Amino acid sequence: MNNKKIIFRILLIFLLVVVNLNKIEYIFYKYLIPNESVVIMEIDTSKIKTYEQILQIEEFKGKPSFIYFNTRFNYDRLTSDTLQLNKLNNLYKDKKLNLIYIANGLEDEPKNKQEWEIKINKLNLTGTHISLPDNYDNFHSFMEVKKPNKGTTITSIPHYLLSDMYGKITDTIFTPEIDVNKINYFVNTKTQK
Repeated sequence: MNNKKIIFRILLIFLLVVVNLNKIEYIFYKYLIPNESVVIMEIDTSKIKTYEQILQIEEFKGKPSFIYFNTRFNYDRLTSDTLQLNKLNNLYKDKKLNLIYIANGLEDEPKNKQEWEIKINKLNLTGTHISLPDNYDNFHSFMEVKKPNKGTTITSIPHYLLSDMYGKITDTIFTPEIDVNKINYFVNTKTQK
């Protein structure tokens, strides 16, 4: 084989790899080195329509929860929050706190869902990840949070919620940074049986 053909084939292989990098990364994280601490949970969106209903899923019962709600396109915010989210993960490896991540709009485009799965694996965002479709009829219910004795609060994206071990939302957090100390205090003092 002459040198031009070899160079052409190498160039062709290189281009195929570059064009399909997302697919290769997805296969890498999904099948070759899956992170068992990054759980993607499918929920029946025809039955589960509120945060309270998510918190009644068997896996989340009996311990407090931290819910992080973000959109599929807000990867910059997700990246900037990663340091704090990983601190939470390190504090609660013993499973004293459910870490629940909710994103919307990933089911509509398989490419978006793959990019999301690559991102959460790259950032090592351990916990349970739930995706809500863009055309989800009850999306508004995730923008309204009922707090005891305070009525309904309209939230923004991203937002963070804390719930007690009984699945009752006790705090909605809108600060620009996740307050790990506040969450740690909450888990260690407010959630004892």
